[in-house]
Amino acid sequence: MDCSKFRSCRPQFSAKWPTCFATSLWWIWRWRNNFVFGKENENPFDTGAFIRGQTGEIWDVFSTPKDRYQGLHQNAAVRKEVQVRWIALPPGWCTLNTHGEAKGSPGLAGGSGVIRDDEGQFIKGFAANFSICHAYRAEFLALKHGLKLAKQLGIMRLVA
Repeated sequence: MDCSKFRSCRPQFSAKWPTCFATSLWWIWRWRNNFVFGKENENPFDTGAFIRGQTGEIWDVFSTPKDRYQGLHQNAAVRKEVQVRWIALPPGWCTLNTHGEAKGSPGLAGGSGVIRDDEGQFIKGFAANFSICHAYRAEFLALKHGLKLAKQLGIMRLVA
C-alpha cells in the first residue's frame, strides 16, 4: 500500500483533517484484516481517493450546508467531553470479559475471555473454537464458556 496517497487529504481538507485521519486509521485496520483473512481483492485500488470519498461522506453527515462552506461542524458546541475510566470492583469480586466472533454469517467461529480480580490482575483466560455458527452465537458461547470457567474456579462474585 502506498502511504503517500494519504497525504493528499491534508491540503484539500484542512478543517477535515481530524476526520480524514480517523477514517484513514479505521480503513487501514480494515484492509489489514482483509489481507490477514484472504480478502485482499476487497481493498480499493486507489486508496487515497477512497479515503477522500469516505471523509467527504462522513463530513457531510455531521455538518450542515452552512458549515460545509465555513469548514465548521454545527454540533461542535453541543459535544460534551466525557472521561472514561476503569472503576475498581468491590473487594472479593472478579470480572469476566469475553468476545466471540465468526468469519462469515454463519462461518468459522471462536471466542476468548479473561477473568481478573478486583485489582485487575489476571486470574485465568481461555480461547475456544466453536466450529461454524453466527457471530451472536459465538458471543453467547464465549460468555457461557467463561461462566463455566468461573464456576470451576469457585468464583461466586462475578461481574460479566
